[in-house]
Amino acid sequence: MDTDLICALRENARRVLTDRCASDQLHRFVNQETDRYDAKLWRTAAELGWLALAVTEEHGGLGAGIVEVAALQEELGRFLAPVPFHSCALVARALALWPRDVIRAEWLPRLATGEIIGAVGPFFPSSSSLTAVRSSSAWKIKGECAPVLDGEIADVFLVSVSTEAGPGIALIGRSTGLAVSTLSVADRTRTVATLRCQNIEVPADHLLCGSEAAALSDRLADEARILIASDSLGGAQAILDTTVEYLKARVQFGRPIGSFQALKHRCADHKVSLEANKRLLGRAMLEFGTAQRATWTSLAKFSACDCYAALAADGVQMHGGIGFTWEHNAHLFLKRALLNQFLFGDSAQQQDRAAQLLIAAKQPL
Repeated sequence: MDTDLICALRENARRVLTDRCASDQLHRFVNQETDRYDAKLWRTAAELGWLALAVTEEHGGLGAGIVEVAALQEELGRFLAPVPFHSCALVARALALWPRDVIRAEWLPRLATGEIIGAVGPFFPSSSSLTAVRSSSAWKIKGECAPVLDGEIADVFLVSVSTEAGPGIALIGRSTGLAVSTLSVADRTRTVATLRCQNIEVPADHLLCGSEAAALSDRLADEARILIASDSLGGAQAILDTTVEYLKARVQFGRPIGSFQALKHRCADHKVSLEANKRLLGRAMLEFGTAQRATWTSLAKFSACDCYAALAADGVQMHGGIGFTWEHNAHLFLKRALLNQFLFGDSAQQQDRAAQLLIAAKQPL
C-alpha cells in the first residue's frame, strides 16, 4: 500500500468532485428520469486514470489493489458522484481474476478507457433465477436477475447463474439481446435494474462454474462489501461535516444551535461511531489476504452502512425543515445510505455470516 499514492488520489478526486458535483449539478442529474449518470464526469474520470485503477497493467491499467480502489470510492461517496465506478471496478477485478486470457484482452482495455460500462448483480445464486444450460459450444441462459447495479447504462453484465455443475458466474454482453428494465429506487444518484434473459447464447469461456466460480464469487462479494463500506463512510463524513457547519450557522434564541448541549452530544456520538468504523474498515482491508477476510468484510459492511444510515437520518433532523426539502442534499445522503444497507447482503445477513464464520473458526477476532 502506497500511502503517498492514496493521498494524491484523494486530493485529486476531491478537487475534481468539488467542482463537478456541486449541489445544483448533482440535482440536475437526480431530477432526470433517464440517463441518471454524469457522462461528462465519467469521461473526466477516464482521462484522470480513475477507471484504470482496478485494471491490470498488461491491459492498460494501473493494477491497483483494493485499498486504492476503496479510497477513490470513499471520495466518490463523499460527493454522491452519479457515476458507475463501483460496478466497473468490480467487473474489472473479476476480469483480472478470470482464468481465460482472451476474455481479459477483450474487455479490460475498454473498461480502462471508459469505452464500456460494467454492471454487477448479487454474487449469490439464491438471489438470481438465471439458469445456464451447456450446448455444444456455448451456454444458453434464461431467467432474471435483480438488483443489477448500474444495469440501465451497462454494456457488460457480471451475474450469478445456476448450472448443472452448481453455482456459476457469467459475463453477458449487452449486444446479446437481453432485456433490461429499470427498477424504481429511492436513491436517484445510482441506477438499479432487472436483467431478463430468454435463451441467450453466451460463449463457453464467458461462464465459469464449480469451484472456480465459487472462489471468484466469494472474493468479489467481499470486494463489493469493502467498496460499499467505503462509499458509506465517505457519505457519512460528508453529511456530518455539512450538519456541523449548519449547526454553527443556524441561530436560535440569539445563539448558534450548535452550542446547545443536546445537539453537541448527538454530533459527538456520530463522530465516535464514524471514527470507529474507519478503523474497522481499515482492519478489514488489512485482513483481506488472510483466512479471516470474509468475517472482517461482513463486519465492516454492516457496521459502516448502519453508521451511515443513522448519521444521515439524524442529519436530516438536525437540519430542521430545510433538511426535508427536495432542494437540499440531506435526503440524497439518507437515500443512498438506505440502498447501501441493502446491496450485497443487508445488515442482518452480514451479522449472521460473521457470527457463523466465527463459530466455525472457534476463535475470537
